[in-house]
Amino acid sequence: MYSEISNSSRMAELGVDAVLKDVQAKVMIILEALDKQKVTYFAKEKAELEKKLTAEATKVGAAKAKRIAEEKRIAEEEQKVLDELAEFEAELAEENKSSPLFDGLYSFNLIRYHDDEDWQELGGGYIEINNGVMAVAKEGRTLNTGSTDLYDSFTGQINKKGNIMSSVIINVLFKKTRLFVLDLNGTIDSPLKGKWDNHYEVVLKLGKKE
Repeated sequence: MYSEISNSSRMAELGVDAVLKDVQAKVMIILEALDKQKVTYFAKEKAELEKKLTAEATKVGAAKAKRIAEEKRIAEEEQKVLDELAEFEAELAEENKSSPLFDGLYSFNLIRYHDDEDWQELGGGYIEINNGVMAVAKEGRTLNTGSTDLYDSFTGQINKKGNIMSSVIINVLFKKTRLFVLDLNGTIDSPLKGKWDNHYEVVLKLGKKE
């Protein structure tokens, strides 16, 4: 114990004790400064991170708002097109609606044509129009390329302007039997025309109202 007191006294005499205290004090100051730097550093890092996150959130929000606005614009344009299409279809349906203005009985001749041959008469008969709906009459019909029962497949309609749309399943060959749907379109005052098997042109000529 005497040795420890003696060493302490000697250190005090030499000023070592004061130096150690000074060093300790400086170390504490340095540690406190380091702690403050750490707090400042982390606070700065936190602020930077929050700033970046805020900027990213703003960017994402703006992009989302832009996307929603674009989707809304596209939906509105699509709806506009659909509305215009529905309006056009309604007008077209009204325009092509069957009309009784031309009701009556009309004679007809059916002929075919090809560039390599003359006109060939296929048959004829009468077409009845009732409330704008057209059908081939049972009586007085002829068909040189098959059974007259094929005329039963004829369907057609005429609108108030006299425009006619019709079709029939028929054969136009004399020595062969090949059935195709033939679309015949025209007006009450002009021949109905169509292509049979994309080969022969077929014409249905309507006569005057009986």
